[in-house]
Amino acid sequence: KEAIKGRTLALVPKEIEIFDITLLDCVKENVFKFSISCSSGTYIRCVCRDMAEKMSTYGVMHCITRTRCGGFHLVDAFTLQDIEAGKFALLSCESLFENEAIQLCNEDSDKILNGQILHCEALDGKYKLYGKGKFLGIALVKDNNLKLDLRLL
Repeated sequence: KEAIKGRTLALVPKEIEIFDITLLDCVKENVFKFSISCSSGTYIRCVCRDMAEKMSTYGVMHCITRTRCGGFHLVDAFTLQDIEAGKFALLSCESLFENEAIQLCNEDSDKILNGQILHCEALDGKYKLYGKGKFLGIALVKDNNLKLDLRLL
């Protein structure tokens, strides 16, 4: 919106992490295909701009394909044709979270589902919580106290 009004915005630098850059192909002269593994929040267009600048030239982004985001991988995706044909699988709620798991006994499951806070020796953080043979939700451990943070049962 600001560009339409003729205003320029100052880009605020952000610390990101590039884990790997791999040249996959030289498509034609001065046209390259590469793979980047990076931290969340990385603007790939900015990475390409910065790479071109380091080579004292200019660069243009032609195409970006995100192959992974968190625990989701493009190879596991379904096409629109698959979905229209009914050839797809729904994700389970628990697959949406990458946290470590805590398993509760039946008695503790009842307690936490009724709002009680339990003593827990796990490190502070968020955990997938299981009890009664089911995924209960996301629990928060802080100062050896375990409480249900997001109930999914």
